[in-house]
Amino acid sequence: MGIQSLTNALDYFFLISTSVFLALGSIGVFREVFLLLGMANAITALGYKLIQNGRIEIPRHFLLYTIFLLVLLIHTWLMEGNFMFFWLFLSGALFWIEVHNFQNLFLQYFIPTLIILGFLMGLTYFYSLSSPINLPNLVSLFSAPTNLIKHSDIGDLWAVVLTLIFYLLSKKRPYFYIPLIILGGYFLTISYSRSALVSLTIGILYIFQKSESQKKLKKILVFFLLGIGVLFIYAGMSKTVLLSRPYFLQAIVGVIQYPLGTGMGNFTHVSSGSNLVHNIILEVFSGMGIFSVVFIVWLYKVLRSLFTTRNTNIEATAIYLAVLTNFCFNTTYTIPTFVWLWFVSLGLTQGGQQRSV
Repeated sequence: MGIQSLTNALDYFFLISTSVFLALGSIGVFREVFLLLGMANAITALGYKLIQNGRIEIPRHFLLYTIFLLVLLIHTWLMEGNFMFFWLFLSGALFWIEVHNFQNLFLQYFIPTLIILGFLMGLTYFYSLSSPINLPNLVSLFSAPTNLIKHSDIGDLWAVVLTLIFYLLSKKRPYFYIPLIILGGYFLTISYSRSALVSLTIGILYIFQKSESQKKLKKILVFFLLGIGVLFIYAGMSKTVLLSRPYFLQAIVGVIQYPLGTGMGNFTHVSSGSNLVHNIILEVFSGMGIFSVVFIVWLYKVLRSLFTTRNTNIEATAIYLAVLTNFCFNTTYTIPTFVWLWFVSLGLTQGGQQRSV
């Protein structure tokens, strides 16, 4: 085997191994194990890239994010917080820089990988209906709604898949996308997840705004938005809209009581109704208090770059925004796959915006 063939084989090996961890991080068990293995895979991939190229490309704003990680680590230790948040954010950073350095290859398979992931979780969901699987619903992407947990995160995953389907429809309209749209609509319906519907809306509106063929895409957009509206009303019939997120106000008031933060994962110090805020920004704000400013500044800079840089990848940016929107109304930021997906999409948006080390 020649050097070039070996290089190509190793590139594809890390593409496959990273995709496997995206699947493993969504099943709801062995979360800590898969976090560590996923990080080890990313570190190994970066070591290989360093040997291959003699350098590693650092994405824009990555150094600011590493400062946030350091502050988070120290703050969690001092405030006796839950280190799971640190591991989630750290693993996200490793996936971000790994995918950025394998950008050309990962871009080729980004959409198929996520569609396959949606199918895998869909099949697991149907299997679980006939053979109940005892898994923690809040950290799995396929569990059905229960009497205690009123929505399923499989809808949130398929909101991401449907965002990509909408992107593909902006390029061409083959009929085989219709079954995917029907299947995605089914999962959105049974999931009762309004956060999924909002994130799908943001994703497709971004794609529409960036599309060069808005005129022919307009009817498809209207179809999607009407479907989202009907499903939002349907989901709202089973639970209140205004009173379902009292945690937002509790988090804000809690910062007044604890300006230095309660420690990540200690939201029960200010809320008796939930141990999570259901909003990633307020989660960090409540947990870290004034020290959350590093995360907020980083997120602002990333978003500003995405909206002001011309050469950002449209489908990856749409997914980044859709997942961020989901994080603002749901607890999916505690699921490794969703955290990794957020950073993977960020790693694919920033072509040409890097420095070498």
